[in-house]
Amino acid sequence: MNTNNFFRHKPIFLLLTGAFIFAHACFFIMPDMFETWNEKAIDRLFLFRAKTESLGPRYDSTIVHVDIDDTSIRELKTYYLHRIHFAESVANLSEMKVRAQLYDFIFAAPGSSKEDTELIQAVSKAPNVYFGLAFDISEEKNETVKFPDRTKPEAPSYLDRTKWHVKISGDPDGFHTVKDALMTFNDLAEVSQGLGFLNVKPDSDGVFRRIPLLVVYNDAFYPSLAFRAVCHYLDVEPENIFVYPGRKIVLKNVKHPAKSQTRDIEIPLDCNNNLRINFVGGWGKMLHYHFADILSASKSRDAMELWQEELEGKLVMISEVSTGASDMGPVPTDTNFPLSGLHSNAVNTILTESFLKDFSGIEMLLVELVLIFLILIFSVRFSSLPG
Repeated sequence: MNTNNFFRHKPIFLLLTGAFIFAHACFFIMPDMFETWNEKAIDRLFLFRAKTESLGPRYDSTIVHVDIDDTSIRELKTYYLHRIHFAESVANLSEMKVRAQLYDFIFAAPGSSKEDTELIQAVSKAPNVYFGLAFDISEEKNETVKFPDRTKPEAPSYLDRTKWHVKISGDPDGFHTVKDALMTFNDLAEVSQGLGFLNVKPDSDGVFRRIPLLVVYNDAFYPSLAFRAVCHYLDVEPENIFVYPGRKIVLKNVKHPAKSQTRDIEIPLDCNNNLRINFVGGWGKMLHYHFADILSASKSRDAMELWQEELEGKLVMISEVSTGASDMGPVPTDTNFPLSGLHSNAVNTILTESFLKDFSGIEMLLVELVLIFLILIFSVRFSSLPG
């Protein structure tokens, strides 16, 4: 470009440079507002994609939901389920040979002695039952928090024995730290295959888009229910998990049940060490079954065999989704989404490796420079209206 052309197009150069500086200044001065706008724009793409079958991520039908829904409540003739109902579901799903039973519940305290005994016995006979717990998370990422003393030390004792010693490369201060826990009561936790935390936190605009996979617990880590399910399915032990804070989690030497070769899986993390969920679509996109149907399966040998054909080898998420359930929230594809779907969609994101990775600062700068260059080319070669 000669000097005359440069001066002729100087206003365009100045305009593009000013727009670039102004945009970055806006993000720097008011990051919450502009980052929210950016997320809302991405949400629109999720909605568009959800309506177009060919554009969405692959759904691994290994992951299914068993719903305590309105239909189940009507058939069971009770709104409040007893632990004997859960004992029956554990026994039936075990007989159906599911790969894992993931209960999106915290059975926080013992109840009726008879019912607790039946539930504990059913879980002790099943090799694949997981329950939830909730952590009180410290917002001070650099804070070293010790678990508080208790009159009954079962909770910290259990968590200390079941925490994960993963391999970490980098500074773990970016992970949230546990201050306290509400866990499934000790006798039931002890006979289960393990607990996973259910904590999820929305973005600043109230929309759930991400999920933590690990939190720091007493100089080690504790997994979420979703991450524990993935590692169970892929038979990955904590010593084969490598964590690179703010970048990725690597599962080493993974033998996927549906694949012949052993390989590594790299799970990208955002700057806050969360997995960004790649939603397969709305709530109805995954396979769903009624909780009441699972309970009634044991009444007939033929029915049980049919259910076994349907659910054998599946990862089953059991959760309450009836009308009035409080565990709901907005996600990019739905304004009122059962939050158990966050865990199942996170599992699907990892198993299908359909990851969404945030651009680094350098990568984003390169994209912006390419866009500026394209705008410059169009502005120089065409008149204002076509340009």
